[in-house]
Amino acid sequence: MRISADARDAWRPYGGAAGRFFAFVAAEPSAAGTAAADLARHNPLPSYTLHPWPALLDGAVATALEARFVALDALLRDVPRRFFDSDPGRMAAFYGRGVPDLAQPAAIAVVMAPPDGVAAAVARLDVVPTADGPRCLEYNAGSLVGGWESGLLPPYLASRAPLADFLAADGSRAVQRPILRPLLRHLAGCAVDSGVWDGGALNTALLVHPHKPQEIALHSAERYQRAYDEALAALDPALSGRLLLCGWADVDLTAPRPRHRASGTTVHAAFENYDGLPDRAAFRLAKAGRLQLFSGPVTVFLSDKRNLALLSSAADEGDGRLDGEEGRLVRQLLPTTRLVDDGETTWDGEAVHPSELLRRRRDELVLKKGVGLGGHQVAVGRFTSAHAWAARVDEALAAPGTWIVQRYVESIPHLGPPAGGDDDDGAAITPSRFDAVWGPFVFAGGWHGTFLRLQERGAGGVINTSSGARVGAVVEVEGGGVGHGRATAL
Repeated sequence: MRISADARDAWRPYGGAAGRFFAFVAAEPSAAGTAAADLARHNPLPSYTLHPWPALLDGAVATALEARFVALDALLRDVPRRFFDSDPGRMAAFYGRGVPDLAQPAAIAVVMAPPDGVAAAVARLDVVPTADGPRCLEYNAGSLVGGWESGLLPPYLASRAPLADFLAADGSRAVQRPILRPLLRHLAGCAVDSGVWDGGALNTALLVHPHKPQEIALHSAERYQRAYDEALAALDPALSGRLLLCGWADVDLTAPRPRHRASGTTVHAAFENYDGLPDRAAFRLAKAGRLQLFSGPVTVFLSDKRNLALLSSAADEGDGRLDGEEGRLVRQLLPTTRLVDDGETTWDGEAVHPSELLRRRRDELVLKKGVGLGGHQVAVGRFTSAHAWAARVDEALAAPGTWIVQRYVESIPHLGPPAGGDDDDGAAITPSRFDAVWGPFVFAGGWHGTFLRLQERGAGGVINTSSGARVGAVVEVEGGGVGHGRATAL
């Protein structure tokens, strides 16, 4: 198998392990090539199409990235305060343009009254690994943050060929960054810290209903209960409780304390991950201090893509909302992002009207509606016809302040097994190439695992599992390969 120098070199910012892995699978093509078939036969997440080759990341690089991801997460959570002084009127004027229900200051005031759920919210950055380091395209925080069920994939791949064979030959080891147990510990711990739980069994509901059958099938009650038992023991060995997989319809929200209807179990914490809107009765209980909710209507503010444009503009224009270090962080991690509004903006240091920018530089741009999930209402210029792009531009310009434009960034090639075997004449073949989006989960001041999605290079458009993207694993590696590769500065 032949792996090109450009594919190996593109991974240098992420350390030497990836290059050594590519050299290993090139020398052992039979083991590498059978991995896909083996994973298809023994798929631990059958609702997803899994990718057998991991993204390998040196441990020292991962430590540096964690600090950056956590710092960016803190800035994004702080947008309402920094840019609007948490003033309901100013927030309504901005966010209400995309969500009419939030156009009333009184509604904003209720949502942002303590406890507002901002600090406790679970977040996922959507990051493209580029040759110049990672670039964050979107931020999802609060309710409906998906992908955490994929956390079992990194250790699974590390136990099978070709990754297990590479680690043994390389003398290195995989360092796990789990998702599920830290997530459950965070949910339960917040219920303790807030005073919602005041003794006895500590019970948490993961609200996964209603949802599509393939989404519900990702969740295992038995596995989650084991992880929850471990999470509670880490908080306090004396703690015990139940982890409930259910929906709001299964919870009595009229009682003084919410109760699971079938078992009568009191619900102390609830994490919304279903296909629907936040429940208003649950929101009222959370405001009354009787339920630890993750995260209700505050999700709309936290996940609004226009927050990225506010930070990017502030970093580029130096308007005082960010200090020097914060501005550098934003410029490093965010591609240039601007609101599509009525007035001029700056792009590459020059004043330009959004309409002119969008019509002249389609191949360099991505157009997104500020509020949306699942890759809907997103147009990637170079993969969108001129006619379709013009229609999207007209739609954005007709609703000023509700869309953003973002500089397109290209993923380094994530490699995978060749589609077929060696050519008939014995000539070497090359691996398949994919574009990638990493989804690092950030909460409780740390990076807790990654939801990796992959799409065949050249397919174009948005990389999303609802559109058929594969799911892979980011695996951190320590030790091994002495002298074979060093991380370059990110």
